[in-house]
Amino acid sequence: MYLKDRSKHPTEDERDWYERAFGRKRNIMTFTVRYVPLFDAGRKGHCEFYTKLQYKMYTEMAEEFNPRDYDKYRDILIPMIGEEDENDNWVYRYNLELPYGDWKYSFWFKNKLNDSSEVLELPAAQLETLKARLEPEPISFEQQRILDTQEEEDIKKREHEARME
Repeated sequence: MYLKDRSKHPTEDERDWYERAFGRKRNIMTFTVRYVPLFDAGRKGHCEFYTKLQYKMYTEMAEEFNPRDYDKYRDILIPMIGEEDENDNWVYRYNLELPYGDWKYSFWFKNKLNDSSEVLELPAAQLETLKARLEPEPISFEQQRILDTQEEEDIKKREHEARME
């Protein structure tokens, strides 16, 4: 074990770790999406891809975050950023950090070659190479209360059954 030298300035990673552990980012979750299209138009960059997000911040987060600041994420279509990788494949990504809350998301696309093309939901067969991750996975006080109550009932039931044997 060693003590930190307080005379040295913290690195960017150290500052980020501190913010996530004790600072403003301690009640923040990160939503990350990565998608590599399987169909030709998508692989050649002829499509735009979107994440449709429906988000509602947990009520207990209102003490720390202003809910009105996050109203725009209640129902929003967010463009994913596309770039070619070293193998000339298009990779689409998106990262978003928001306070703990309920999330629902789906994925959409639009063909750029067709001017009248509408935004359509990405077919299930195309979701094979899509990776979406929410980290950490949040749980609200209400959900935790329900789980705790259920666990207490299970314990009482097992204790009762053990006494009856």
